[in-house]
Amino acid sequence: GTITTNFTPIYLGTGAIVNGGLNNSGVITNTGVSVDPAPAIKILAGATINGGITNAAAGSIVSVTSDAINNAGSIDFFTNNGSISAAAGFFGINNSGSINTLNNKQSNLTHTGLLPTNYNVIINSASDFGKIDFTSISGTTNFGVCSSSTLAAGTTYSSVITGLSASDIASGTSGTFTDGDVSYAWTLNNSSSTFWDLVVGGASAPDAPSAASTQTSIQSASYGISSQF
Repeated sequence: GTITTNFTPIYLGTGAIVNGGLNNSGVITNTGVSVDPAPAIKILAGATINGGITNAAAGSIVSVTSDAINNAGSIDFFTNNGSISAAAGFFGINNSGSINTLNNKQSNLTHTGLLPTNYNVIINSASDFGKIDFTSISGTTNFGVCSSSTLAAGTTYSSVITGLSASDIASGTSGTFTDGDVSYAWTLNNSSSTFWDLVVGGASAPDAPSAASTQTSIQSASYGISSQF
C-alpha cells in the first residue's frame, strides 16, 4: 500500500509504544506541499518500537523535504531491504536516539548522528549488497554480516562502509560467516581513508571422514545387525 501526506506520514510522539514492529512493502512518502521539512517517519524521544522496522525489497521510504527517517526514540532493530531516500542535503536516517541493530541491503543508504549499536551488511550477490555512508556521527558500532546474506568465496565487496575511522568500529573487523555446512572467513579491510571493504576468503566445509573411520563405522554397524540374529 501507499501512505502519502503533506506532512509526516508516520509520527510517534513521546510515550508512544509500538509492539509488533512496523512493516513496509509499499511506499511511505510526503508530497512536499508543506514548506516545513517533514520526514517520512518521525520518532520522538520517549517513543519505542518493539519488533523493529522492516522495509521489504519492494518498500520505499521517501521524504522530498527532509530526512527520510528522523529517530530520537528507541528502535530494537531496523532491516532495510528496500529503498530509503531523502531530500538533497538530508539523510536517509538521522538518529539521535537508539537503534540497536541496523541491517542494510541498500547500496546508497546515508546515516547521520548516533551510530547504531550494531550494523550488519546484507549481501545477495557480488553486485547486490548494502553500502552505507556515515556523516557527522557519534558513538561506535559493531560490524557484522547479516545472517540472511549469501557470500561468495574469494570476493571483495567494495565500500560496504564509508565515513568511519577505525576508532568508530568497536568490533567486527574480522569474523566467520556460516551458511549451512560451509564457513567463510571474512575481514573488514580499511582500503583507504574512511572506506571499508568486506573481503571474503575461501570457503571451508567439514572434513570428510577418513578411510579408517569409515571402515570402523561400517564394522560397528555390521556388528549391531549381527547381534539381532
